[in-house]
Amino acid sequence: MPRGEEPGVWAVIERQTGRFLGWVALPVEAGAGRLGYRFFRAFWGHGYATEAARAVMADAFERLGAASVAADTMTVNLASRRLMERLGMRYARTFFADFPEALPGSEKGDVEYVLTREAWQALRAERLSFVRATPADAARLAAHERRVADPRLYGPPLDHDACAREIAHNVFYFVEVDGALVATAAWKRREDGSAYLSNIAVHPDFRRCGVGRAAALFLLAEAKGCARVDLVTHPDNAAAMALYGSLGFAVESRKEDHFGDGEPRVVMVKCDRGVA
Repeated sequence: MPRGEEPGVWAVIERQTGRFLGWVALPVEAGAGRLGYRFFRAFWGHGYATEAARAVMADAFERLGAASVAADTMTVNLASRRLMERLGMRYARTFFADFPEALPGSEKGDVEYVLTREAWQALRAERLSFVRATPADAARLAAHERRVADPRLYGPPLDHDACAREIAHNVFYFVEVDGALVATAAWKRREDGSAYLSNIAVHPDFRRCGVGRAAALFLLAEAKGCARVDLVTHPDNAAAMALYGSLGFAVESRKEDHFGDGEPRVVMVKCDRGVA
């Protein structure tokens, strides 16, 4: 167990409460990363480990240049194995470690899972599909809203009727991986020919693995030819601000209580200088 002084060890803190949930580690040496994590039992089954692991894996591949990331667990630890599979990792081998004290199930050995850079890149792009939504999909959107909602950064989740209106008034897509809803993306063309990116909302389990960027690029491709593309986001949403900035958006203005929820928003604009 890490003491917190080693490189590649991160504390996992719940944003809303500041509670310490556990830790995740992914040191990288000679291009090889090894993922580890430990959470308090009270926080199992809430997606925290998946979200934290995705974040440090993205950091390992993008910033640290890892060629592969491996992780291991007891063969009988099915929950941990499912987590590794959700991360896109694939079974590599079974081995038998020499522990001082045998644990229940240790006679079945440990398993190692591995994800290569190439496989990670493929997971980020090639498995995504964009499915046009209709107002009849309002219940599905409402369920997604409840999963992704952060009342301060994103505002309260939309109810069924509001979801139906949102779909009807925008070009609205469900972003899926193997049929599972991982994000939503929407835009609309205004009468003046400008475009408004009205929605990019990624499921917590799929954040920091390129889904938001893929969704933004998809919408920008659809809005190609518009002289102006704009969106609004919360100024404290650092991940969104960084993503949009990397795609050429710049802050145009700040509006207090923009959606009537007491929170500020910034308007970010991307201009296509090639369009008259």
